[in-house]
Amino acid sequence: MKIINCTPHPVVVVGEQGKTVFEPSGNVPRLETNTQKAGWIDDIPLVRNTLGEVVGLPEPADGVVYIVSFLVCQACPDRADLVAPDTTPESVVRDENGRIVGVRRFQKV
Repeated sequence: MKIINCTPHPVVVVGEQGKTVFEPSGNVPRLETNTQKAGWIDDIPLVRNTLGEVVGLPEPADGVVYIVSFLVCQACPDRADLVAPDTTPESVVRDENGRIVGVRRFQKV
């Protein structure tokens, strides 16, 4: 199985055998964002953002799994080849300063 990281940063998976690092591939699929003005709070602009289509997502390929953001994964529930880092409390690994340094697993939708 080939795993391609389509996020903008390294993804570190911490397992019983140690760490596996998936370096960014340079291809980062995103959801288009549609922004509408929604008013003001005091003198601070307020907007309403809605998510649109996924752009930049590679086509499925035999034997390939793509690591993407949770939002991209959620927007493509029919894509069995997409996973996201699981950043829930029981999966995340933190350093002594509380910063996330890895995850224990991936997640699907």
